Amino acid sequence: TAASADTPLKPLDQLLVHPSDSTVKPIIGNHDIEKSLDLTYQPDKLPFSLWKPEDFAQCVETQRFEKHIVEISKAITGPSSLHVLAYFESLIQNTNVANKLIDNMFITYLARMLSTLKSNAIKVRVCSAIGTLIRHATIIENEVAESGISELLQDALKDRHDKVRRKAIAALGEYLFYAATQMDDEAAGSAWNIGANTVGVVVKCMKPGEDEVVRYYACKTVENIASQSISAGYMFSTVETASLLVNIFNNPKNEGMKVSAAVALSHISRLNTSVIPMVFDLIGFQNFCATLGDGTARIQQALITLLLYAIKSSYPLIEKLYLQNSTELIPEISRLLEGSNSVVKGKVLLGIALLMENNILWVPLLGAKGVYQHIDRAAKESFKYLVQCLEALCDIAEKCASETLSLIVDDLLTKTTGNGNKASKTDLDSRLESDALFKHFIKTHTAFSPNSRSSFYKSMTLINVLKDTMKCAAFKARIIPSRAIKPLCTVFSLCDSKDYEPLQFGVMRMFEALAETPRLLPAYCDSILQHLLPALLAKVYCKNEELRCSCFKLVCDVLAQYMSDKKYIFFLIGSIYDPRSSSSAASKAINELILKQLFPKYGFIFTCLLYTSDAADDMQCVDLGGRRIIKKKKQQ
Repeated sequence: TAASADTPLKPLDQLLVHPSDSTVKPIIGNHDIEKSLDLTYQPDKLPFSLWKPEDFAQCVETQRFEKHIVEISKAITGPSSLHVLAYFESLIQNTNVANKLIDNMFITYLARMLSTLKSNAIKVRVCSAIGTLIRHATIIENEVAESGISELLQDALKDRHDKVRRKAIAALGEYLFYAATQMDDEAAGSAWNIGANTVGVVVKCMKPGEDEVVRYYACKTVENIASQSISAGYMFSTVETASLLVNIFNNPKNEGMKVSAAVALSHISRLNTSVIPMVFDLIGFQNFCATLGDGTARIQQALITLLLYAIKSSYPLIEKLYLQNSTELIPEISRLLEGSNSVVKGKVLLGIALLMENNILWVPLLGAKGVYQHIDRAAKESFKYLVQCLEALCDIAEKCASETLSLIVDDLLTKTTGNGNKASKTDLDSRLESDALFKHFIKTHTAFSPNSRSSFYKSMTLINVLKDTMKCAAFKARIIPSRAIKPLCTVFSLCDSKDYEPLQFGVMRMFEALAETPRLLPAYCDSILQHLLPALLAKVYCKNEELRCSCFKLVCDVLAQYMSDKKYIFFLIGSIYDPRSSSSAASKAINELILKQLFPKYGFIFTCLLYTSDAADDMQCVDLGGRRIIKKKKQQ
């Protein structure tokens, strides 16, 4: 891939979470959950002079500010409480004001009122004011945590009236979210630690039968905490929490509730991967895949993140689910790559990388659904995260191809000469024999392994898989890096008998794909001249005329491309080479290969092929290729 020079590359593990995964919205005052309280009030009901919110925020450090707060605190318990609280809440939606009032413990005064109030309407207003103060405050001293405000809000959740419980859980959620961010900070102290009983209270609020708005607030609380805090998030990452979130996901009151449950599930699955099998079991794989394809962008991002951690921590589960529902997953992955959301596309590329890392057979399975084309389109985009994900995928492709080639070479060496690494050979046979995905693959893709009775059909299948993967332009250079040419030539040279011809042609197609990528030829010049071209020329004497012709034609095509480049121009006689120049060294190697290996074979080549009917009918027959190379030599 042509990654931007100013795009820092990251290992795959560091890309699984994108910054947007941790984006949170406020809990209280969230319009997706419920309509905000009306902050209108009657001025003539207030026993003091009114301030505009912007003027009040300007005089935070003045005596006038303190005086007005005293006036408000006295009036809150009076006959006009609702109007006073509405006015007060309109003033505190400012960070400076909220920080000042939390510091002087006004919030504790409000919380303690909850245990004495009789009016549900006033309780709702007090809880709303507490939650709004915490939401807008950026610095809260430990004294607030030690004042027992969490317990007071939990007591309010025992109220029989839904509206009171709604605002109580919303205010508690804001408090716990702030506490959660402090738990990961060693300097914050233990005052902000969230106890198991408190976790249980929030989790209980998500149970079916509870008011739906209360459930939504509790779900949003878990989402926000798990997104920002490892310590507190892990406390909520339990089987019970996961099962309740899945229940909300499967039976949401509205789309926003489903989004919140999906995002929360992705976070707790990251923090505690042991819940992942249960999550997939309760959601249902078909439902998961359908939602992955048709859900909103935020749900898609959450579900693909959940899938990434499932592949990484529970790959056998994902393979099993795929084999049981093989028509579900791959089409949806392909559709996601067609979409416009670059973060989702980047995560899909990471998913492909993780699948490929576990079993290279996933790549042609995905390729059959058009994934190769989508990957190549993604390679043209410049979005930083997408570039990084594609590079990580290509790194995995290179690693898997290298490991696969090593297995193939050892397998063939053992079966042809008995000199291979027997451990590797056993690993290849036993691994593929017990590989459920391999059995599914050869059953559904017979073209990749046409003769399953052959002793080398596993190697042939893997070669064909590598060949198919090269259809993806982004993979091509990584599937056959320069260092892979030598082992491929070893495979090619070992296949001498007729039984091995399908394997030879598979390797041949890979060589041809390499030659069709002109930018790779200069980069791979040494390996091509030392290994590839001699291996191809050695097949000139083989009995299979098609293979013989293909080898010779490929030699001519590669040499013609080198000789069309001014860097490699040289003379047959009286050549002068600069030993410090890599192109001069390459020119010398090309010259010696033509003179010592190619030209001595021309008599045999023309005798065998030039006047055969096959050569006469084939417009790309060997005499055309041979005459082209001779013509270029004469011109130079």
